[in-house]
Amino acid sequence: MIADKQFSKPKPFFLSEFIQEDVVLLTTEDFLTEQSRKLFQDNYNEYLQKEGIASCRIGLPFLVLEKRFENPVWLNDFVNDFSCPTKIIYYMDLESAIRPSQWLIKYPELLDNKELYIRASRNADWNDFLNSIWDFNKANIQLLLLDTNCILEHSKSQKIIQSLIFRGVSLGFHGDFPKSWWHSRNKYIKLIADWGVLDFWQTNSFTIESKEYAIEKGNKLNFHKYSKTQL
Repeated sequence: MIADKQFSKPKPFFLSEFIQEDVVLLTTEDFLTEQSRKLFQDNYNEYLQKEGIASCRIGLPFLVLEKRFENPVWLNDFVNDFSCPTKIIYYMDLESAIRPSQWLIKYPELLDNKELYIRASRNADWNDFLNSIWDFNKANIQLLLLDTNCILEHSKSQKIIQSLIFRGVSLGFHGDFPKSWWHSRNKYIKLIADWGVLDFWQTNSFTIESKEYAIEKGNKLNFHKYSKTQL
């Protein structure tokens, strides 16, 4: 008789196999109340522990309603309640009514930073932003662009991304790639892998039980699988 074949379960896959530090943005709704902050902490901690992430950066908006968002009283306790070393970062938003070319004039305290995180937007004035980058370069401020995924749907996406790289901007992508009838998620995943433009990963969806979390994790895995085949 032929012995029954023994099939082993596939080895679990964890994001820590290729991501050491995660970046996530805290929305106004997330930090509005003590209850919403606790919900964010619980869900994000579960995600960090499950995926074995070694450290994280949590982004807060530099401006809220076009006014400087000062360090809230709850921030220290909030930062110390995560399962890995956590750093708070502040980000400017390209959706702000204040144009990027005016940022250093209106907020000279930005000059005290060696790094500045900026959240991308599909509706950004890219000409103004690209031209203003030289002012940040002169001030020796490294720019890191968040949510770069939204540029992929722009009609001039390749030109914009090439211009950002030429100006020394680091590009961050999350795993929530756009999907349309003319482009699949894998199309965009292969695109940024072929361009070699990903500098760091972000996370949009981290609630373990959600479909969005599974999709985002799968997209990150597909990116790294595809990248290996191009080596």
